[in-house]
Amino acid sequence: PEPTKSSFDDSFANQVIDSLKNALHNADLTHPLNRPIIWDEVHDIIRNLKNGTSACFDDIVREILINGGIALETALTHYFNFLWDNNVWPTEWSRAPIFPIYKNSGTKADPANYRPIAIMSILAKVFQASRLGQSKTISSLIFKEGSNLRELLLTKFSA
Repeated sequence: PEPTKSSFDDSFANQVIDSLKNALHNADLTHPLNRPIIWDEVHDIIRNLKNGTSACFDDIVREILINGGIALETALTHYFNFLWDNNVWPTEWSRAPIFPIYKNSGTKADPANYRPIAIMSILAKVFQASRLGQSKTISSLIFKEGSNLRELLLTKFSA
């Protein structure tokens, strides 16, 4: 008898389930990317944000995070862990308005005398720093590779 759509679906589902079981069984739970984000990290990152940065489309500036205190830092810690545990990267965080900044040389009428600057969401910056530290190599991959952050990092940077 010919395989039916249902038997194919069942077979495929069983293969996916087996693959997931193997991946979970072989997961390196000691890997630094598998540890939870802790409040101390979020607190330190917020305290070390640069002064005088512009707000992105979400209108959240550094001062809001600093003045939010322990309650906001705790809420952000829970939120970031939820995002990480569920492999979610909010699509709004991938948007970054780009503004031309004059280089202070040449005529202002020449577009070549400007450099682009992207304004990222400050929440994205805090989340990124909590997971990745200050590594420019890893953080640049977030924007090149998209939202499958955990799988990307675990496969590219596993020992």
